[in-house]
Amino acid sequence: MSVTFHIEGRWPDYDDPSTYLNLANDNAGELLEWLALPRVLCGQLDAHELAVLCRRRLWDVARNHDPARAERIDGRLVSCARCADYLREHTADLLRLAENAGVARIRWS
Repeated sequence: MSVTFHIEGRWPDYDDPSTYLNLANDNAGELLEWLALPRVLCGQLDAHELAVLCRRRLWDVARNHDPARAERIDGRLVSCARCADYLREHTADLLRLAENAGVARIRWS
């Protein structure tokens, strides 16, 4: 399962990555928490408010660099490994999406 972030009122153009961001559920939840938002995988937020949260997380200070994660296996659930600064990279992607939205909202589900 995955979560797609997109501009409200516009469907993602899957040939144009600037129109959406798609992440696995676990990664999307962690990205939302990283941005100090509730880990709710279906929601929306004003693009300007989201951009502010993203910019704050992109300041180049130690607390804004996320560590690498090793693969985790919990019964039948496997969480894949990911490189350091994965959340930071996708925060930059989400910021670009929010900036492209203008006065619209960013929705995810």
